[in-house]
Amino acid sequence: MQRTSRKRGPGHSMDLRSRLSAGLAPAMALAQRAGLVDLVAEHLTLKAVGGVNAHLKVPALVAGMLAGADSIDDMDVLRHGGMGRLFTGIRAPSTMVTFLRTS
Repeated sequence: MQRTSRKRGPGHSMDLRSRLSAGLAPAMALAQRAGLVDLVAEHLTLKAVGGVNAHLKVPALVAGMLAGADSIDDMDVLRHGGMGRLFTGIRAPSTMVTFLRTS
């Protein structure tokens, strides 16, 4: 039996970013159950201006990387589509740059 392949255009809902984001909810649920936010809050103290809210920014960076972000500009993926239902208090990529520079 031969498989047929259908070519999908760039507007198709199963583009690469959609497929990468599909597993984001369970992965972040696992991070939450593992206590990622609590670990960051307990063990990471940054006194610089950009170091506030590390307990929110570290999980956001993890989520961005899981969603395929490989640069700070790509972190904007968390601000599109249905990500607002998954995350609260999503930070702008420029905020992530400031945070990474202080850590």
